[in-house]
Amino acid sequence: MKQALKMFLEKHVDEIYYSFAFTCNYEYAEILLGLNTEEEFKETLNEYQNGAFN
Repeated sequence: MKQALKMFLEKHVDEIYYSFAFTCNYEYAEILLGLNTEEEFKETLNEYQNGAFN
């Protein structure tokens, strides 16, 4: 996972992440990493506030 994260961050060097989270699925032995940028947060917030998910 460390190498995959390093490769991801090298491809997205201009983005600033304010949060990350691990999602663990014990049934499938998966560990997923979620990252978020402020830009993506604002876009998602705007979609929710304007009814995109209703």
